[in-house]
Amino acid sequence: MRTLRAAVVLLAVLLLAALAFGKLTAHNGRPVAATASFGRGLSHVAVGTSTKIHLSPDAQMVALVEGGAVTVVRTGDGSLVMSTGKNVVDAAWLPDGERVIVVEGPIPTGQIAAVDMRGKVVGIAKLNPSIEFGNGFGLAADSAGARAAAIAVRRDAIGGAVHTDLVVVDLRSGVSNTLATTTEERKPVFVDDDAVGAIVASSNGDDDFVVGSAQVSAFRKAAAHVIGGPFPASRSGEVVIEIDPAAPVLVALDPATGRQRVLARVRPGRDPVDVDARLTRALVRITDKDGTVHLGFDALSTRASTP
Repeated sequence: MRTLRAAVVLLAVLLLAALAFGKLTAHNGRPVAATASFGRGLSHVAVGTSTKIHLSPDAQMVALVEGGAVTVVRTGDGSLVMSTGKNVVDAAWLPDGERVIVVEGPIPTGQIAAVDMRGKVVGIAKLNPSIEFGNGFGLAADSAGARAAAIAVRRDAIGGAVHTDLVVVDLRSGVSNTLATTTEERKPVFVDDDAVGAIVASSNGDDDFVVGSAQVSAFRKAAAHVIGGPFPASRSGEVVIEIDPAAPVLVALDPATGRQRVLARVRPGRDPVDVDARLTRALVRITDKDGTVHLGFDALSTRASTP
């Protein structure tokens, strides 16, 4: 009887492990953008206003996160590359452009997984200590693909109010280091491999972009009146943000000096969601007059100017 009981327990454990793995790897039966017409160009890939959108390092593919799935399409023709997952809440490209890291939520899984362009899990970082990602408040990878910057969620024991912290995770060991600020953080980015940035709420109601060490909790304000971004650092080390609610503009920010140069004025009905590494194009979410939402590219200026 004791042997039978042990066998039943072992079987249950194996089944639970298989189900946990299947949460990420199982296809959800539909593309993330249910109304998308894949194969007719990027402009025909429909997205929602809440879809998380990430341009690959070579600007050849776009990762979309919505409805618990991560889907990758080609920018050239909008064709489907892969779609996988049931509980994915955020994703970020690794520098090789052949894998994305993904996190699941709102129930914590204690891991960050790497997924290839076949939709297969090719690596898992077991978090120590474990953190919760909630519904996904941002995720980024450094230039070596060795660390991830994420936003961890804490919930009040009474009332359940959500608070956020910036966390840097070593993807090789799974060790997570919380870099708390005095306010709520979202949308992390690696400024370089030794520094991270994030959007934080300021005391006057605006959002600021802050920059600090990737090892210790010490941040300084690098830009104010931020309404979009930050987008991954360019090859020149600049970070692109959208500023000025009255007249939105995309600027390239030098985090070391605070110098800003205008890349483009944001046109009505167009929401910048990412930029390419050479800062020549912005990937935008376009809302047409009939309410249809889809993707497109806008050219960025190569001339240096200040806001």
